[in-house]
Amino acid sequence: MASQYQTTIDRYVTLSHSDQEWQVVVEEPGYGKVVRSFRNEQWAWNFAQGQAIRLRIATVARL
Repeated sequence: MASQYQTTIDRYVTLSHSDQEWQVVVEEPGYGKVVRSFRNEQWAWNFAQGQAIRLRIATVARL
């Protein structure tokens, strides 16, 4: 049985910390790169996880 989640180069979700902000970068074909910033790590992680599920990506990369 094939996994419903895929690891692809054309779409990804990353979570990174810079200064006092958490940034989530979402890349998907046809939409380009979208960056969202959060002050709270849990809010950023929840958003990143939701985007990964929506895009059917197995993991969120933490940078």
